[in-house]
Amino acid sequence: MRNTSKIGFAITTLSKRIRDFGLAPAMTITCVLYALIVVLIVLFTPAEASLYPTKNFSIFRPSQLICVLLGVLNGALDGAACNARMVAAAKALPGEPAIAFSVAKFYQAAAGVVLMYIAAHFNLHHILYIVGGMLMISVFCYISFLRQMKTPPKLEEKRKKIGDSNQK
Repeated sequence: MRNTSKIGFAITTLSKRIRDFGLAPAMTITCVLYALIVVLIVLFTPAEASLYPTKNFSIFRPSQLICVLLGVLNGALDGAACNARMVAAAKALPGEPAIAFSVAKFYQAAAGVVLMYIAAHFNLHHILYIVGGMLMISVFCYISFLRQMKTPPKLEEKRKKIGDSNQK
């Protein structure tokens, strides 16, 4: 929890200096952290470790330092991902912050439930591939969202013109 709040504090501070830091830069941080975590997990954790206790070896021998590092990186990943998701939700629904927060938290909870159910059936490397695939889909959707944010809302302009012409 402490690490997530530190990431939130860092993103808040950087958001004051860099315009829209919570959008694309926060998602970039999320992707970089995820890639780093995946590499460390593959190198230091046996694939079957998520299914049952195993005496199989990983590529390198795990240590307490690696475990702590993975915990810190996972906290930072969570903070960056939550920030990117919350900022996007707030930008998508600027007049309804409570609804934006609810939608973002529902998405997080739904994704967590799905992963908890499938995690019991796949080894660690398969889970990382699935989550990585979901992350790639999320990145493409996020990029599409950012592009839509930059283009002027043509539908709203048409509605205003129709509303103005009906009032005259």
